[in-house]
Amino acid sequence: MLTEEQKKEAGVMEAPRDVYCTNLTPKMRYAAFAGISILGVMLQFIGVLLVFMNKYGGFCALHTIGWVLFIPALLLLSTAKNIVLETNEMNRIVPAGVFVLCVVMSYIMGMAVKIGILVLIFEIPGWLCYYWYALVFIPDGRDAAWAAITICR
Repeated sequence: MLTEEQKKEAGVMEAPRDVYCTNLTPKMRYAAFAGISILGVMLQFIGVLLVFMNKYGGFCALHTIGWVLFIPALLLLSTAKNIVLETNEMNRIVPAGVFVLCVVMSYIMGMAVKIGILVLIFEIPGWLCYYWYALVFIPDGRDAAWAAITICR
């Protein structure tokens, strides 16, 4: 067993009670969140490309898998209970609402209208809303993102 001092030196933190995967450090959870989320976006982007090739079944499959991957990625940052309870704040309701709207509209554009560029037009805001919503669960995440955006101006 490690002493408390050895744990601090090794970067081992006591498991927080408001997240799953408590045996993972925050850094490991953030890295896993980023990896899973990027994989989801890549699958969805490939699905959008399939719309341009008139492969609508492939679009639907990859698109769905991509969105489903966002769920465990978000659960690496907080518990399902916290995610639902904290959605009632205005700075979370708007991105969550736009996210749901974008998901629905991208399916409609891909499966009913079958125009790839319209799917992409609804995908990009959906991705941005998802990441903006997820940054709430990373300490100082939104502040860091906003600082990065303002530096680019």
